[in-house]
Amino acid sequence: MNDLKKRTVTIEDLYELKSVYNPQISPDRKSVVYTVRETKKIENAYETQLFMLDLETKETKQLTYYKGNNHSPVWSPDGKWIAFLSIAVKPFSSTY
Repeated sequence: MNDLKKRTVTIEDLYELKSVYNPQISPDRKSVVYTVRETKKIENAYETQLFMLDLETKETKQLTYYKGNNHSPVWSPDGKWIAFLSIAVKPFSSTY
């Protein structure tokens, strides 16, 4: 029997939702880079970060951490680099 209790969805629940977008498989087909978008309630904004999933080990690694929107990842043809667009809230310095 399912022990979950039914309840009404609240606005707070919606703030907790995260959405996955734009998965891109690496040229060697061993990894996937994708974006995760979440709502920042206090800032009244969205934030999008890049993540990578190793398809063999199932390990997930966050690639970006700065505030802003990081999106549209694309693998280089040799699979050594990931290019992406970023709208950062503050200056940053990162290379992936």
